[in-house]
Amino acid sequence: MRIKKDSTVVINLKSLSTSGYTWSYSVEDSSIVQVEKKDNEFPSSRSKHVGDSGVEVFAVKGLRSGETKIRFEQRRPWKNGGKSIKNETYNVIVY
Repeated sequence: MRIKKDSTVVINLKSLSTSGYTWSYSVEDSSIVQVEKKDNEFPSSRSKHVGDSGVEVFAVKGLRSGETKIRFEQRRPWKNGGKSIKNETYNVIVY
């Protein structure tokens, strides 16, 4: 992922919040990018699948030039040390 300094890119991750799973994130170097959870988006019409939750929306802002990684993990937050069921890693270059 490439982001211009002072620009923002949106990441949408499939949600399972109706099952208690949410996405959390960690940033390798937070001086390069800022990540902020914006919202959950839900389908505007009736879901085709029971329990569909839509997506979780994250905004990634480029703060200064450099490279870093953002790691997202989907897990139930009340289960300390519980295994994540899904991981997404983004390599980010800010220019």
